[in-house]
Amino acid sequence: MSTVPEIGQLVIVRNHNGYRESFAALLELLDNQRFTRVLTPNRNQLDAVMVRRMKSELKLRWDGSRRFAERVVKHLEVPYTDEERQTHRALQ
Repeated sequence: MSTVPEIGQLVIVRNHNGYRESFAALLELLDNQRFTRVLTPNRNQLDAVMVRRMKSELKLRWDGSRRFAERVVKHLEVPYTDEERQTHRALQ
């Protein structure tokens, strides 16, 4: 793909599996002149080619609905016993 003119490249990728080697291999597939799987990717080179988007930054669908369900975080009270509180203090 690196032989395609820069303006012609658009790649949409899901998260990789978390391994550095997998991420480096993906980068090498996209641009083997800039990245190689045997070296840790250079942060300056990454910043020059990567665009990150959060789900919350994506535009709404044509019908106005969200593309992903909104994540709702709720506070959950946990009643600790006196013994559990003492153990927690001892561990700090």
